Amino acid sequence: MTKTKDFADQNIVDKVINVAIATHEGHLFGRLNQAILLLNAIGVLLVSITAARMWWRRRPSGVLGAPPQGARPRFSALLLATVAALAVILRLFGVSLRLVLAVDRIFLQRVSAANRWLGLVPRRV
Repeated sequence: MTKTKDFADQNIVDKVINVAIATHEGHLFGRLNQAILLLNAIGVLLVSITAARMWWRRRPSGVLGAPPQGARPRFSALLLATVAALAVILRLFGVSLRLVLAVDRIFLQRVSAANRWLGLVPRRV
């Protein structure tokens, strides 16, 4: 015996997910939905390009253009707990976070050329 299950027979979570997927794929409202998604993609692309262009024009010559290092940042306990919880829950995030911290501690702080290129050491005038 074969049973069919229509949209009306699904629970609310399945309905919401199906509508969200149809909207994301551009099937819900036809060409209008596709045009909205296209405009959204063009907007994200333009913001990315203009951000890179603005950074390139304002950066100091010869360095990456990191802002000058100020006082040591202070982090709240809530922020540290949130990052730690996310590192445990999202394992790939935790692995990449440890990798970035290791590269920072082992490589970037010990190689003076990298420090100069990143703009972490004040340039001599």
